Amino acid sequence: VILPDTLTDIRDLAFGNCVSLESIVLPKSLINIGKSIFQGCKKLTNISIDRANKRLYAVNNAIMDRKKNKLVYGFVDESTTHYSIPDGVSTIGKYALACNEQLLSIHIPNSVQVIEDFAFEGCVSLENINIPASVTVVNKRILRDCRKVSVKCEVSEQPFAWSRFWSFTYNNVIWGCRSQNLRTNQYEEFFRNSPPIACPPKYASAFPKKYHTESSPDKTKLDIHRLLFGTAPSRGSKKIRYN
Repeated sequence: VILPDTLTDIRDLAFGNCVSLESIVLPKSLINIGKSIFQGCKKLTNISIDRANKRLYAVNNAIMDRKKNKLVYGFVDESTTHYSIPDGVSTIGKYALACNEQLLSIHIPNSVQVIEDFAFEGCVSLENINIPASVTVVNKRILRDCRKVSVKCEVSEQPFAWSRFWSFTYNNVIWGCRSQNLRTNQYEEFFRNSPPIACPPKYASAFPKKYHTESSPDKTKLDIHRLLFGTAPSRGSKKIRYN
């Protein structure tokens, strides 16, 4: 599809469910892009923008606003389960990754400062997303209908400029996660008087072996495990006790 040079706006779901669409060229006149414009375009693999466009450009499956350094639209084909926001992006725009139902995880780089309304709405399979400490503003309902997601926030508590409605009660939010690898000194005080918990093998190496035990987790221990790791312990996982 090649669009006319007079086109300035593309409305919500404009090309929705065009299942045979494989490529599209967006014109130099285009300024605004609506919500989920390519939703259901399962064969679409190539999106390009006329180089003469002074507002928008395409890079790494993303449509960017060059003036605002904003991710306007993230393109994800049906085989993609992980999406990395391009490095250097400062704002994730409204509905930027909405309704990508096959996505399991999203990575947000340290350059991002603002996440706008409904950015990840409808990503119903989403399981993991990180929010770095660089993000100072989060608008409302960014994770609507994302009922499986575990959100790992680097900051230890909700910043003042985040909307009180940024997440939902069904979102599992973990504060103070500054690294994918848990560090002993970060949680030692928390566990000092705690019962054993089950730790997934990928995290077990972060704790000294003297804290490992074979006790079986009860309901309390399961709740502690969900608080830290965002999931119930798996079978065969190691146990940890802080004495």
